[in-house]
Amino acid sequence: MYTDTMCSDFSFSSSNVLIDGKLQKGSLTIEQGKIQLDRESSPYRHCDMGNFYILPGIIDLHGDGFERHLFPRPSAPVEHTIALKNLSNELIYNGITTAYLAQCYSWEGGYRSPEFTTELLTSLKILKNDFMPDLRLQIRFETHLIDEKKYLIDLIDQFNIDYLVFNNHLPEAIKKWENDKPRIEAWAGQTGRTGEQHIKIVKGYLKNNVKVKGFLEKLSGELKRRNITLGSHDDDSPSDREYYNSLGAYICEFPTTFQAAEAAKKNNNGVIMGAPNIMRGGSQAGNIDAINLVKSDLVDCLVSDYYYPALLESVWKMADMKVRSFENSYEMISTNPARLLNLADRGELVDNTRADLLILNPDNRKIVAVFCRGIPFFVSNELVGSLSAA
Repeated sequence: MYTDTMCSDFSFSSSNVLIDGKLQKGSLTIEQGKIQLDRESSPYRHCDMGNFYILPGIIDLHGDGFERHLFPRPSAPVEHTIALKNLSNELIYNGITTAYLAQCYSWEGGYRSPEFTTELLTSLKILKNDFMPDLRLQIRFETHLIDEKKYLIDLIDQFNIDYLVFNNHLPEAIKKWENDKPRIEAWAGQTGRTGEQHIKIVKGYLKNNVKVKGFLEKLSGELKRRNITLGSHDDDSPSDREYYNSLGAYICEFPTTFQAAEAAKKNNNGVIMGAPNIMRGGSQAGNIDAINLVKSDLVDCLVSDYYYPALLESVWKMADMKVRSFENSYEMISTNPARLLNLADRGELVDNTRADLLILNPDNRKIVAVFCRGIPFFVSNELVGSLSAA
């Protein structure tokens, strides 16, 4: 169990501290889990980081890589305590100090069902003090589950959910059934169904089409009264984005077209894209290249999507391509996501914010230390001597 009493008080200095969007010479003190900048003198252990970068911890607003820890194979689930502990280790090693697990609340069943969502939330609540990063849940709610409103609201109230996005994967399922049945069989097989059984369920929920609009209006009203941040997933047209914006879903997650992203920015909505899209040079699903949206200043944040290391790798990729500076790129995985989710206590190196930070060697581009709430959870060989001497 990790508590604030375990915080280590340190003073760091470097010629490259990310403050106010710029890497600049500065000093930083960790005191009782909080950040203090540029104290003239500090009674705490001092470490000169030289040319190393001192950066705010990474904030990931959408990652489903956790599914591989819970189900390394579809037929081989792992007990939640083991899976979440190892997920926590992976996040820290990649500099992620706040992570939203993108959990589907869907007709798909299995580990994307409402029942499994409840099980996962229960485990997160029980194990919360055992995690190094701050683990939270983003609910990806399938729009046609019109009979789930009461259960969903009760779940949100019970577990203090603060982020929900609207999904509609029914059209995708129908398209795959018509054009790529092996993909449907593989999709269905993850929950022990046949393709025929899967598509029968899909067609059943499509009958709710005429009721969905009124249902979402009532649901979004209740969610907004609870100050829950709302978004939508895979908008493919300006009309999609306009509709979800009218519901108060001001985050546009993974728009699939340039026009949808433009509509989001026109409404001052936040646009989120996947970091693997940047890192790999394109979308694995065949959608729009995220780098083109970045070049057009249409992206606010990058998220891990299905691969946690992609967050930092995408920052280096954009800097190398001179699409954006390192500093500006890094804000897309720290400062900007904190602002989108109203996480005022993190995301930048500011007095009295959480001491979530990482130290990076720019020469080999490796993370050499990660602090969460002032606790050094990861320290590499490059830095362990300096901290021990201090």
